[in-house]
Amino acid sequence: MIQVPEIQTRSPLRARVLAAMGSLLIVMSLGAPVTAVAAVPTITSVLPNSGPALATDTVRVTITGTDFPPTESVMVTFDGSNGFGHGTATSLTAYPPSHVAGAVDVTVRNLVTLESVTLHNGFTYVGDATKLAFTPSPGGGAPGVAWVVQPWVIVEDAAGNPVTDSTASIALTITTPGGATLACIPGSNTMNAVAGVATFAGC
Repeated sequence: MIQVPEIQTRSPLRARVLAAMGSLLIVMSLGAPVTAVAAVPTITSVLPNSGPALATDTVRVTITGTDFPPTESVMVTFDGSNGFGHGTATSLTAYPPSHVAGAVDVTVRNLVTLESVTLHNGFTYVGDATKLAFTPSPGGGAPGVAWVVQPWVIVEDAAGNPVTDSTASIALTITTPGGATLACIPGSNTMNAVAGVATFAGC
Protein backbone atom coordinates (compact mmCIF):
# COMPACT_ATOMS: atom_id res chain seq x y z
CA MET A 1 0.00 0.00 0.00
CA ILE A 2 1.21 3.47 -0.92
CA GLN A 3 0.60 6.10 1.70
CA VAL A 4 0.27 9.71 0.62
CA PRO A 5 0.91 12.23 3.38
CA GLU A 6 -1.72 14.84 4.12
CA ILE A 7 -1.05 18.23 2.59
CA GLN A 8 -2.68 21.35 3.93
CA THR A 9 -3.75 23.87 1.28
CA ARG A 10 -5.27 27.30 1.62
CA SER A 11 -7.01 26.99 -1.76
CA PRO A 12 -10.54 25.63 -1.45
CA LEU A 13 -10.66 25.01 -5.20
CA ARG A 14 -7.69 22.84 -6.02
CA ALA A 15 -4.88 20.87 -4.38
CA ARG A 16 -2.28 18.82 -6.15
CA VAL A 17 -0.49 16.04 -4.35
CA LEU A 18 2.56 14.55 -5.91
CA ALA A 19 4.11 11.41 -4.44
CA ALA A 20 7.00 9.73 -6.15
CA MET A 21 8.12 6.24 -5.17
CA GLY A 22 10.63 4.69 -7.53
CA SER A 23 9.11 4.94 -11.01
CA LEU A 24 5.58 5.48 -9.65
CA LEU A 25 4.03 8.95 -9.79
CA ILE A 26 0.63 9.64 -8.30
CA VAL A 27 -1.27 12.83 -9.16
CA MET A 28 -4.36 13.72 -7.18
CA SER A 29 -6.60 16.68 -8.08
CA LEU A 30 -9.29 18.18 -5.92
CA GLY A 31 -11.90 20.72 -6.95
CA ALA A 32 -13.82 21.45 -10.17
CA PRO A 33 -12.14 20.64 -13.52
CA VAL A 34 -11.01 23.54 -15.67
CA THR A 35 -12.54 23.71 -19.17
CA ALA A 36 -10.63 25.53 -21.92
CA VAL A 37 -12.78 27.96 -23.92
CA ALA A 38 -11.86 28.45 -27.57
CA ALA A 39 -11.47 32.08 -28.64
CA VAL A 40 -13.98 33.36 -31.18
CA PRO A 41 -12.22 34.45 -34.42
CA THR A 42 -12.48 38.01 -35.71
CA ILE A 43 -12.06 39.43 -39.24
CA THR A 44 -10.25 42.73 -39.70
CA SER A 45 -10.03 42.95 -43.50
CA VAL A 46 -10.35 41.11 -46.81
CA LEU A 47 -7.88 42.23 -49.51
CA PRO A 48 -8.50 42.63 -52.31
CA ASN A 49 -12.15 43.07 -51.43
CA SER A 50 -13.44 42.69 -54.99
CA GLY A 51 -12.87 40.48 -58.02
CA PRO A 52 -14.48 39.19 -61.22
CA ALA A 53 -17.76 37.31 -60.93
CA LEU A 54 -16.38 34.41 -62.96
CA ALA A 55 -13.44 33.98 -60.61
CA THR A 56 -13.26 30.17 -60.99
CA ASP A 57 -11.02 30.05 -57.90
CA THR A 58 -8.24 32.05 -59.61
CA VAL A 59 -8.47 35.19 -57.44
CA ARG A 60 -6.51 34.98 -54.21
CA VAL A 61 -7.54 37.10 -51.24
CA THR A 62 -5.91 37.59 -47.83
CA ILE A 63 -8.15 37.65 -44.78
CA THR A 64 -6.59 39.20 -41.68
CA GLY A 65 -7.93 38.94 -38.15
CA THR A 66 -7.41 37.07 -34.90
CA ASP A 67 -7.80 33.56 -33.48
CA PHE A 68 -8.25 31.78 -36.80
CA PRO A 69 -8.23 27.98 -36.41
CA PRO A 70 -5.48 25.83 -37.95
CA THR A 71 -5.74 24.91 -41.63
CA GLU A 72 -7.15 21.44 -40.97
CA SER A 73 -10.01 22.96 -38.93
CA VAL A 74 -10.87 26.11 -40.89
CA MET A 75 -13.45 26.79 -43.59
CA VAL A 76 -13.78 30.11 -45.42
CA THR A 77 -17.01 30.72 -47.30
CA PHE A 78 -18.20 33.44 -49.66
CA ASP A 79 -22.00 33.65 -49.49
CA GLY A 80 -21.95 30.05 -48.25
CA SER A 81 -19.65 28.67 -50.98
CA ASN A 82 -16.32 27.18 -49.90
CA GLY A 83 -13.29 29.35 -50.56
CA PHE A 84 -10.67 26.82 -49.37
CA GLY A 85 -8.97 28.83 -46.62
CA HIS A 86 -5.55 28.09 -45.15
CA GLY A 87 -2.95 30.02 -43.19
CA THR A 88 -2.17 31.13 -39.66
CA ALA A 89 -4.03 32.38 -36.60
CA THR A 90 -3.95 35.96 -37.94
CA SER A 91 -3.88 35.58 -41.75
CA LEU A 92 -5.77 33.28 -44.11
CA THR A 93 -5.50 32.84 -47.86
CA ALA A 94 -8.74 32.02 -49.68
CA TYR A 95 -9.98 31.69 -53.25
CA PRO A 96 -13.49 33.09 -53.90
CA PRO A 97 -15.50 30.69 -56.09
CA SER A 98 -17.50 31.93 -59.08
CA HIS A 99 -20.61 33.92 -58.19
CA VAL A 100 -23.06 36.37 -59.68
CA ALA A 101 -22.11 40.04 -59.46
CA GLY A 102 -22.73 41.74 -56.13
CA ALA A 103 -21.49 42.04 -52.55
CA VAL A 104 -21.41 38.88 -50.39
CA ASP A 105 -20.64 37.95 -46.80
CA VAL A 106 -17.28 36.36 -45.93
CA THR A 107 -17.34 33.80 -43.12
CA VAL A 108 -14.50 32.06 -41.25
CA ARG A 109 -15.65 28.93 -39.40
CA ASN A 110 -13.89 26.63 -36.96
CA LEU A 111 -14.98 23.12 -37.94
CA VAL A 112 -14.09 21.72 -34.49
CA THR A 113 -15.73 24.24 -32.14
CA LEU A 114 -18.27 25.46 -34.76
CA GLU A 115 -17.43 29.05 -33.78
CA SER A 116 -17.62 31.45 -36.75
CA VAL A 117 -17.33 35.10 -37.65
CA THR A 118 -18.85 36.88 -40.66
CA LEU A 119 -17.81 40.12 -42.35
CA HIS A 120 -20.96 41.52 -43.94
CA ASN A 121 -20.46 42.43 -47.61
CA GLY A 122 -16.79 41.64 -47.17
CA PHE A 123 -16.21 40.82 -50.85
CA THR A 124 -17.77 42.20 -54.04
CA TYR A 125 -18.06 40.17 -57.22
CA VAL A 126 -17.78 42.48 -60.23
CA GLY A 127 -19.52 41.77 -63.53
CA ASP A 128 -18.52 42.68 -67.09
CA ALA A 129 -17.87 46.32 -67.99
CA THR A 130 -21.11 47.85 -69.26
CA LYS A 131 -20.96 51.61 -68.55
CA LEU A 132 -18.81 54.63 -67.77
CA ALA A 133 -19.19 57.25 -65.08
CA PHE A 134 -17.45 60.53 -64.24
CA THR A 135 -15.74 60.66 -60.85
CA PRO A 136 -15.63 63.54 -60.29
CA SER A 137 -17.67 65.34 -62.95
CA PRO A 138 -15.67 68.05 -64.76
CA GLY A 139 -16.63 71.66 -64.25
CA GLY A 140 -15.62 75.22 -63.54
CA GLY A 141 -14.21 75.99 -66.99
CA ALA A 142 -14.62 78.78 -69.52
CA PRO A 143 -14.02 79.06 -73.28
CA GLY A 144 -10.30 78.58 -73.92
CA VAL A 145 -9.64 77.81 -70.23
CA ALA A 146 -9.11 74.35 -68.73
CA TRP A 147 -11.71 72.92 -66.38
CA VAL A 148 -11.06 73.57 -62.72
CA VAL A 149 -12.18 70.01 -61.98
CA GLN A 150 -10.54 67.60 -64.43
CA PRO A 151 -12.49 64.51 -65.49
CA TRP A 152 -11.82 61.00 -64.29
CA VAL A 153 -13.82 58.27 -65.99
CA ILE A 154 -14.45 55.01 -64.17
CA VAL A 155 -15.42 51.72 -65.81
CA GLU A 156 -18.38 50.03 -64.09
CA ASP A 157 -20.46 46.89 -64.34
CA ALA A 158 -24.26 46.93 -64.59
CA ALA A 159 -24.61 47.29 -60.82
CA GLY A 160 -22.23 50.26 -60.64
CA ASN A 161 -19.28 48.32 -59.19
CA PRO A 162 -15.83 49.46 -60.41
CA VAL A 163 -14.27 47.02 -62.89
CA THR A 164 -10.79 47.34 -61.46
CA ASP A 165 -9.09 45.05 -63.98
CA SER A 166 -10.27 47.09 -66.98
CA THR A 167 -7.70 48.72 -69.30
CA ALA A 168 -10.30 49.98 -71.79
CA SER A 169 -9.50 52.82 -74.16
CA ILE A 170 -11.81 55.73 -73.34
CA ALA A 171 -12.40 58.73 -75.62
CA LEU A 172 -13.69 62.00 -74.19
CA THR A 173 -15.74 64.32 -76.44
CA ILE A 174 -18.06 67.27 -75.91
CA THR A 175 -21.07 68.54 -77.79
CA THR A 176 -22.30 72.15 -77.46
CA PRO A 177 -24.94 74.18 -79.29
CA GLY A 178 -22.22 76.48 -80.60
CA GLY A 179 -20.12 73.63 -81.99
CA ALA A 180 -17.24 74.00 -79.53
CA THR A 181 -14.74 71.15 -79.31
CA LEU A 182 -12.78 69.66 -76.42
CA ALA A 183 -9.00 69.45 -76.42
CA CYS A 184 -6.97 67.88 -73.65
CA ILE A 185 -3.25 67.97 -72.93
CA PRO A 186 -1.06 66.16 -74.04
CA GLY A 187 -3.07 66.51 -77.23
CA SER A 188 -5.17 63.37 -76.94
CA ASN A 189 -8.74 62.99 -75.79
CA THR A 190 -8.29 59.22 -75.54
CA MET A 191 -6.80 57.54 -72.47
CA ASN A 192 -6.40 53.93 -71.42
CA ALA A 193 -7.95 53.04 -68.10
CA VAL A 194 -5.59 51.99 -65.31
CA ALA A 195 -7.24 49.71 -62.75
CA GLY A 196 -10.56 50.70 -64.25
CA VAL A 197 -10.03 54.49 -64.19
CA ALA A 198 -9.08 56.82 -67.08
CA THR A 199 -7.53 60.06 -65.85
CA PHE A 200 -7.64 63.12 -68.10
CA ALA A 201 -5.68 66.33 -67.67
CA GLY A 202 -5.58 69.79 -69.24
CA CYS A 203 -9.08 69.55 -70.69
